[in-house]
Amino acid sequence: MPVPIHITVASSLATGLIGLFVGNWLAIGRDKRKEFNCIAERITIALLKARESPSPYDEWPDKMDIHFFREALPFWRRRRFDAALCTWKQAHADDNTTQGKHGDISYKDTNLVVHSIDRLLKLTRKK
Repeated sequence: MPVPIHITVASSLATGLIGLFVGNWLAIGRDKRKEFNCIAERITIALLKARESPSPYDEWPDKMDIHFFREALPFWRRRRFDAALCTWKQAHADDNTTQGKHGDISYKDTNLVVHSIDRLLKLTRKK
């Protein structure tokens, strides 16, 4: 028994629309992941440079990168990222710096800085 033409057309249209929506959804997810990984890579590079030889003169990751990275995180990881970022800022605070005889500034406890960078590095892994 042949299938009526209107059922064939309707099923073809429905299948095409479903494919269009699923393909678009997957493309959007891929684009978001690509943006996230790009920002995560820039932050990771800055943190790894700072971890090699901690110095108060280290270049911080860009504030906009940190902002966009935080916004790209799922809500359940933002609290951990905020806590790690706060720890990192405290490790760079004046309480952990000392000034030498010739005016050079260094950290009192570089382990505190390295530990705070390690916490951030765990959260900046690529997707």
